Amino acid sequence: MKYRTSLATVITLALAFSAQADVKSDIGYTQLQQEFGAALPDGSNLTALQVEGYDSSGNYKPSATGGLAYLKVTDKIEYTPSLGCSSHATAVANFLANSTTSLLPRLSELQVASCSMYSGLSIRAGFFVGPTPATWDLENHSYEASTTVMDLNNLQLMDYRINRDRVTVCVALANDTGPVPPLWGNAYHVITVGTATGRHSRGGTNRDGSGRMKPDIVGTATYCSYTTPIVASAAGVLISEAKRTAALAAAKDPRTIKALIMAGATKEQFPAWSQTPSRPLDPIYGAGRVNINNSYRMLIAGQQPATTAWRSLKGWDLGTSNANAVYYFEVPAGQTLKFSTVLTWHRVLTATNTRWVNFASTLADLNLRLRNSTSSFSLGTVVAESTSALDNVEHIYVPALPAGRYALEVSGPAGTTYGIAWNGISSTVGTPTVVAPAITTQPVARSVTEGQPATFSVTATGTTPRYQWAKGGTAIAGATAASYTIAATTAANAGSYSVTVSNAAGNVSSVTVALTVAALPALPPALPPSTAELTPSNYSARGQNGTKEGTANLFDHLTTTKWLDFSATTWVQVNFATAHALVAYSLVSANDYPLRDPASWTLSGSNDGVTWTVIETRSGQTFASRFLLRDFVLAQPSAAYLQFRFDMKAKSGAITQLSGVEFWGR
Repeated sequence: MKYRTSLATVITLALAFSAQADVKSDIGYTQLQQEFGAALPDGSNLTALQVEGYDSSGNYKPSATGGLAYLKVTDKIEYTPSLGCSSHATAVANFLANSTTSLLPRLSELQVASCSMYSGLSIRAGFFVGPTPATWDLENHSYEASTTVMDLNNLQLMDYRINRDRVTVCVALANDTGPVPPLWGNAYHVITVGTATGRHSRGGTNRDGSGRMKPDIVGTATYCSYTTPIVASAAGVLISEAKRTAALAAAKDPRTIKALIMAGATKEQFPAWSQTPSRPLDPIYGAGRVNINNSYRMLIAGQQPATTAWRSLKGWDLGTSNANAVYYFEVPAGQTLKFSTVLTWHRVLTATNTRWVNFASTLADLNLRLRNSTSSFSLGTVVAESTSALDNVEHIYVPALPAGRYALEVSGPAGTTYGIAWNGISSTVGTPTVVAPAITTQPVARSVTEGQPATFSVTATGTTPRYQWAKGGTAIAGATAASYTIAATTAANAGSYSVTVSNAAGNVSSVTVALTVAALPALPPALPPSTAELTPSNYSARGQNGTKEGTANLFDHLTTTKWLDFSATTWVQVNFATAHALVAYSLVSANDYPLRDPASWTLSGSNDGVTWTVIETRSGQTFASRFLLRDFVLAQPSAAYLQFRFDMKAKSGAITQLSGVEFWGR
């Protein structure tokens, strides 16, 4: 490998580093600090790996002095660790983790390695085994490299490990306008970094698939060696937040981090910035200049999965491509939105032999479209699209999106995991005043029977409130909406529940309420032990509302389903393989409208389906609540029958419904 940075660059390092006093302001971090202060993540829960080329004395380690004196620097990869320090490595580390000038002022640990040993001992290019597991969260590569014959294997192993170990990797281009160097700008899964001066490699990728756009993003420093740790530190802020906040855990995936970083980039500094549907990035500036203010606000807006619901103007998702991968949002009347969105995904790499030197590589062709939409979530005309057939990144940027309803549509073959992020900035709103959250309606305790659903809800005010439900004080993964529903409760769900509502101005916790889950009775009361539930061989009814609310739902033992017939007078019949004497039966009310409950019925039995004998008749029946199971014990067991039939009438109206029917006998 060859060390990218020239002696002349090394000489100007001190000057270059001192000139970056405004980096935090340039990339939006100062604005974040003014609003969030000490609440911002500081990297204390992160481990990073810094990979460097050798200097003229064979050194590659930074010096843990000055603003790096706090830093734990470890060397776990080398055969023979260097005894001295590299001034280039020190400058890079200062951008990445300096206690006063970096975005990660308290990085937990910085592991270091030389580029040669990284290739040979870490990703193991040309070896008989796969890459070692990445025990760090973030990698920075501020050098240009080539092994000539092993470049392809290096690139594929790098991408393989990023996907396997979910590590985010930032790599530098060369400090000239020549072709993209073989390593590492040609990798698919990395974040490739240039400089806002435009003085970096051009022309797209030229290894392992030609013509993919690079860089992905640019930074504000003079040289690519230093823009790369700036971007890496911004990614580290996002990873640190995702690691400490359970509701944001999915954002740690490198696809999501890459989408957040790129979607947050700004273009105003580059008047000639442009893209086309088939070319998602500008050929010089990529997605634009890194802006952690935009990226962080998208992150804390929360994961917002694709569904038929309105999403906020900022957000992200780690999703899977399918026919329903659509995200809906609305630009309010009187506003114009500066809108940026990025979709990114990984190629699939499969080793074709046991030596890990040949891979089969496939890349799904995903596309991203911004469409008009309607209040009923119908997709309309295409407003903008990104449909590159080469890249594993799609990017849409609309500088002035007018008021209206829109949909972001991810299309392509099903089953590909992707990261997506979107950032809408209203032209009518300056720096927003953040109003602290306040709970106006507290959750209430719930008491249900096993199998029934249970929902807790809270109403809160404040600027863009975020929600995190907890059981027994422990956060519930994915429970980040204003309501939390357990579709079918079990005894394990019983306990205490609460929710914390938060935003940039603070947080507030709700009262703690109890969920009580009563067990379903094994048998109706007063039945002899020999009695058992009878399972019909088949069943029928006068009518049903399709299979969604069909007769089969009466016998699935789920309160979340029901049978519905569009008639107030109806019947339900069951057949058994052998004759049974009926001892009791149970009916379960459905989810809505008590007027649809059966109020009177006649139960009959038959052995030929023609001659029916009345077993009992009941009238004036009511169900006091929804999903209520009522047991009806016969005055004496019936004769043995093959078939039983309810002829019933609803309490009122023109619809009859039930959630369940059970038969008990011998």
